[in-house]
Amino acid sequence: ALEKISKFLRTNILPGSAAEIGLLCCAAVHSNPEAAAVYVIDPILTSIVSSLQGTPVS
Repeated sequence: ALEKISKFLRTNILPGSAAEIGLLCCAAVHSNPEAAAVYVIDPILTSIVSSLQGTPVS
């Protein structure tokens, strides 16, 4: 199930759904922290770092 959640989070853009996505991530981490670190947290952090690369630092 965590793999499906991860795929959903990586492939969908849902404006205005930050709270719901946050709850989904929290539930995933609460249910299985080790697997969530691999399938949910790591891909999210990798995406954030990738998006921020090349952004000017103030």
